Amino acid sequence: FTGKYIIWFDSEEKQWLDYNIVSGVVRIITAGIKSSLAEESTSLNRPANIPSGLVGWYKNDSAIIIQARYDLWKVDPEGNESPINLCHGIGLKTTTWLRWMNFTQEPRLF
Repeated sequence: FTGKYIIWFDSEEKQWLDYNIVSGVVRIITAGIKSSLAEESTSLNRPANIPSGLVGWYKNDSAIIIQARYDLWKVDPEGNESPINLCHGIGLKTTTWLRWMNFTQEPRLF
């Protein structure tokens, strides 16, 4: 990790945003993703609009992997490249939750 970005989920907008510490620019990095990025719980025990998840970073902060409700997405933190569905939309098409499973304790860089 280079520590160049601060990333967070806006539960009202249901989008991931980042702040580039060097340039001072804030951007919505998941605007191109049409699938839900939040768990829409109706349970009294679980809040609605919590993010599905941030999986990890590519080397040198070149991309981020974000979980949508069903699929995993590769997202450019600079917003120059459109988000890429790493699951080819299979999760959404079949309403199957596809998740990244990390069975190590070490943070993973891709």
